[in-house]
Amino acid sequence: GPMQSVHQTRSGAWQWPLATTPPAIRLSASSRVAPGCHGSLCPSILNSHNPDIPFASQTTDAHAAPLVVGAPMQATLLVAGATVAVLLARWACSILHATQPKRHPSFYTPLASASSISMYALVSEAPTRTQRIMEEVADRQQEAGGAGGATTYEALKRADGVWKGLREMKTGADAGPAPEFVKEATDPLGVPPTYDVVVCGGTLGIFVACVLQKRGLRVAVVEQGILRGREQDWNVSRSEMQELVELGAITQEEAEECIANEFNPMRCGFGGGPEVLVENVLNIGVSCGRLIACLRQRFEALGGTVLERTGLAGVTVHPDGVSMSIREQQPLTTRLVLDCMGHGSPIVRQSRHGCRPDGVCLVVGTMASGFKEEQNKSGDLIYTMTP
Repeated sequence: GPMQSVHQTRSGAWQWPLATTPPAIRLSASSRVAPGCHGSLCPSILNSHNPDIPFASQTTDAHAAPLVVGAPMQATLLVAGATVAVLLARWACSILHATQPKRHPSFYTPLASASSISMYALVSEAPTRTQRIMEEVADRQQEAGGAGGATTYEALKRADGVWKGLREMKTGADAGPAPEFVKEATDPLGVPPTYDVVVCGGTLGIFVACVLQKRGLRVAVVEQGILRGREQDWNVSRSEMQELVELGAITQEEAEECIANEFNPMRCGFGGGPEVLVENVLNIGVSCGRLIACLRQRFEALGGTVLERTGLAGVTVHPDGVSMSIREQQPLTTRLVLDCMGHGSPIVRQSRHGCRPDGVCLVVGTMASGFKEEQNKSGDLIYTMTP
């Protein structure tokens, strides 16, 4: 629809005018934007409303073209399939309002109070299919921490930022000094450590923490978020699940309850080559949520401590133990620190500063439902459509 009046409410909140352009239309507003111009209309309609305004050259990249005010009554508005929100400050509105055009006198309304802000422009693309799907999934399930636990669209963008950082990172001496997350001190702790072992990172750390606690050690798990498993299954083999039973982390009954599905044989192949079928290799899907819940229950029943929403700020190694700085809490002291925080660990970032990963394994897959169970007995271990 057409631009609405710009004004400030009694509460002081800005009401912003909105203009929407259909994705198929590339709109170039003129080099002069006069009161009464409708920012949501295509060039031909815009020109019919303001025949005295010449159009700017057609744009092919609206995202890099913010609304710019170079002089009074001079502006360039570039829109391409986006929603534009524009806040005009008092000085701009007063200048434009001073012309008092008779055709559309209500387009610019003087602001209630002065402002030093000259102009803001916001451009937001319509959600992509990927964004819509991920937001729908996020509404139905809670995000978990750890490997594969981040399922929101914002988490996907963060992961993309990490990937970009890896590709563009400087190496060797060009990387500069390493971050000092882990430090060494020559003075003793002064007090006996509270714990024998502190495990950083709960999604994977709860496994080793449970076994160590069962063996009589005083163990704590530090988790930045909430300790819970992700919605997506883990693929393992029965022999790996049996090891958890033998270590006493879970019972045989709990192991069976955590197995959500099982496939045999598993197919391996690359496009154009022969297929190979293997048995009992990554062929069971384990409910991560159930397994983590079982391990946590066992760990806490044995006397273990879980510290959720606990951000680790630094580690200092003393001759007789380790002091761990915790955000907004008292430090933890322990004899040993185990880092189970994965590739995002600040400890790893320090030890591998200036070093690119030796390799990257991109794991992708799809989800589907509605298959008949009797016809869904085998799976793909690794399979590509191209060589």
